[in-house]
Amino acid sequence: MIARKTKAIFELLVQMSLKALTLRRCRLSSLPALFTSPNTPLSASLTHLNLDKNLILAAPFTALYSLPKLETLSLRDNKLRSVEGLGQFPSLVLLDVSANLLQRLPETLVALTKLRTLIVKNNKLREMPSRILSQLQSLVSLSADNNPCVLLLESHTFQDLPLRHLSLNASPAPQIEAAPMPSSSSSSSGNIVADETVEVVQEPTTASFLASIPSGLETLCMKHHQVNLIPSDFFDNQAASLARLDLSNNGLASIPADFAKLSKLDILSLANNNLSEIINGLDNLPSSIQSLNLSSNPLAIMPSSINRFSNLTTLVLSDAKLNDLPSTVCELTHLKTLDLADNLFPSLPKSLSALSSSCKVSLCDEDKDEHLIMSAPRPRPLPRLSSSKTTAASSSVTTSPRGTRSPPGLVVFSDYHWDKLNSFFAKGSGKEDLPDLLLCDQSHSSSISC
Repeated sequence: MIARKTKAIFELLVQMSLKALTLRRCRLSSLPALFTSPNTPLSASLTHLNLDKNLILAAPFTALYSLPKLETLSLRDNKLRSVEGLGQFPSLVLLDVSANLLQRLPETLVALTKLRTLIVKNNKLREMPSRILSQLQSLVSLSADNNPCVLLLESHTFQDLPLRHLSLNASPAPQIEAAPMPSSSSSSSGNIVADETVEVVQEPTTASFLASIPSGLETLCMKHHQVNLIPSDFFDNQAASLARLDLSNNGLASIPADFAKLSKLDILSLANNNLSEIINGLDNLPSSIQSLNLSSNPLAIMPSSINRFSNLTTLVLSDAKLNDLPSTVCELTHLKTLDLADNLFPSLPKSLSALSSSCKVSLCDEDKDEHLIMSAPRPRPLPRLSSSKTTAASSSVTTSPRGTRSPPGLVVFSDYHWDKLNSFFAKGSGKEDLPDLLLCDQSHSSSISC
């Protein structure tokens, strides 16, 4: 519940012609009542709403009839268990409900005919409803990483969609499943048959899904799906468009010759597979690659043909069982990052001395972010204001004669407590005083931080 002393703040906000409003980390447990007030300047103008990192348990979207122009809605990292009523936003272009407690997607999603970006990762979804996704005719980007469901999309799901970015990284499989009992011809035959049945069903499902993805895809991320076979149809369909591919943490034992068809490929991650012999496989990769991650594979030998990738800027070979590095590495003149941590070098490879001085080389295991992070592109977030003291705020605002300034177009209340906001607004007695207090006008010429 919103504290009584902050009610006046919402009454003032509802009278503003705001285009974007961010209320992050404000300890909200429900949607503020200001969004249900019809026929106000706010309802006629608001297009971007960010309520990330609150404590919202339920979102009664059916009550938000007053926001017909809303294009971006972000409810990331709340406690949502349901998002019914989303059909109330016919203009919605981006919806982010990641990091919640959702177990299913509502049927009302099909009413969002303009939706281009859907982010539902880090939830508890038990299935990806093909009957719903296939009707989102404007969908360009889908991110559904880290949900309990395995790949249960029917082959026709994306056939008629303009999909460009798809991220379906699964959660890591339990270690119990990765260590089956030794085969036996007598006892426990029932358990052995059950394990084999699971393998037979899952493998063709993944392969058929890859083959069914329509052409035009630019980004595909599919970690932890036990992929050990990539069908030729996948390479044929994506030959002219695929630029970013992440198949880390799968079961690939070799690099298929069909990889050469992906002429637009820039970023490739095959980390943590079963690649052991890539002398010929490396020649199958398109020379256009700029970032290559082959870490956590039992490579043992890095072929001298690595110099084919003349545009390579990032090369990750950590934990690859290497004991030497070919001299041709020094021919990679654009290389900026070379990760060789956790290998078996008896001494410093001589080829390193010939690398460009601008190349950062890592030879030891460090606590660092992944060099190659694969994810579907996200729209740029709403601007956040720099941290500064409220007392200095009024001096940083470019003022104009009272009554001639246009109303603010952006308000950001992030990481701030409502009791402090209440005192912040207390100095203004009416709507005419708000431009001195709010954060950024429509021309973005003035800024102030709470």
